[in-house]
Amino acid sequence: MRLPLLLALPLALSAGAAFAQAPRDAEPVNVKVSLKHLDLATAAGQEEALRRVRSAAAVACTVDPQAGVLAQQTARQCTADAIASGRQAIVRVAGRAQAGVAQMAANAAPGNGTR
Repeated sequence: MRLPLLLALPLALSAGAAFAQAPRDAEPVNVKVSLKHLDLATAAGQEEALRRVRSAAAVACTVDPQAGVLAQQTARQCTADAIASGRQAIVRVAGRAQAGVAQMAANAAPGNGTR
C-alpha cells in the first residue's frame, strides 16, 4: 500500500547551534521527509524510508566543520535523535500500511460477499 504522505521529524538543532551555543538554546526543528511512492508494507519500502530519514537528518543537523566541540556534539546527538524518531514513525506508518493490506486481502477473499 503506497501512502502519499510526509513524515515530520522533530530535530533539536537550531541555526544557533552552528555557532556553538549551549544546547539549552536549541530550538526544535521539523523536517519533512517524503514517503511518496514508497510501499511501507514491504521491507524494501521501509529501508528506503529510513534512507530518506538518514539523509534528511544529516542535512538538517549539519554544522560548520570549523564549529566548536559543543556544536559538533550537538549535531551528532541531533542526527541520532532524528534517526531514532524517524524509525519510530516509520514503524507506526508501516504498521498501518500492513494492516491496510491485510484488510484489503480479507475483503477480496472468497465468501466475504464481494466479487
